[in-house]
Amino acid sequence: MTAPRDPRPAAFGYLLVVEDDLHGYTGGLLVVCDRGRPLEFHCTEPVQPSRAQQILFGPTLRDFVCGEQIGGALIGKCKLPLSVLLVLDEPTAGAGRAAGVETIILNDETPINASLPESLAALADAIDPAEPFDRVREAIREAQRLVTGGDERAAA
Repeated sequence: MTAPRDPRPAAFGYLLVVEDDLHGYTGGLLVVCDRGRPLEFHCTEPVQPSRAQQILFGPTLRDFVCGEQIGGALIGKCKLPLSVLLVLDEPTAGAGRAAGVETIILNDETPINASLPESLAALADAIDPAEPFDRVREAIREAQRLVTGGDERAAA
């Protein structure tokens, strides 16, 4: 007897937190199907740690802001259960692990074309598994542009 097939489509989450001097930390979470098409997108308001937080959290500040404060909030907003969460660094990976989601770090040390986990096989057949991070980064930039009321390059 075969196991029943899960009727829910696979949902691959791409969690990215960008940091810059103007906005602080801003996070985005793009959820795509196994064909790489968007199912959900969530973005945070910029988070600017206070000087007191910088002092008190010390070297753990980035882990806290990216993993707990931003990553945790974004995963909590998801309507679909994530099959896999993909991140670029360890601080954001903590959010997925805390939520009990299989979490994969894709970065320069991760061989994309080497043995990918079975959970990514269907996605990797359709798209480059790292490509959605570019979409998240651009969506965050667009959200920041809309919040600041214009093109920041013109002000520079």
